[in-house]
Amino acid sequence: MPVNIDPNHPLHVTIDFQSVHAAAYRLRARLPGRDWETFAMGTQNDDMATKSVGPLPPGSELQYRFLYLSTVEAFPFRAALTIRQNGVICPGGVIPVTGDAGKQGVEGEISLS
Repeated sequence: MPVNIDPNHPLHVTIDFQSVHAAAYRLRARLPGRDWETFAMGTQNDDMATKSVGPLPPGSELQYRFLYLSTVEAFPFRAALTIRQNGVICPGGVIPVTGDAGKQGVEGEISLS
């Protein structure tokens, strides 16, 4: 499901880590016909202030990648991305992220319309 955005305003992305994993993340954006560009990266120990990108035209995409480790093998990785514009969550803008227990990473792409 794409996230509906207003192409006249920047996107503000927050990450909510919801599991006991040590994790690193990277967020990238791609405009139509362009290459991916990183706009945020760090770990769960960094300042988790909102990350901003854009404005972006419709047809752009966001990509997330999480690498994670845990001493508790039985628990899956969980996080959520929330995309806002002007302080309001965009329609479709809460994206749950789940990684399998025993694996060490998860990535995905988010379409913007």
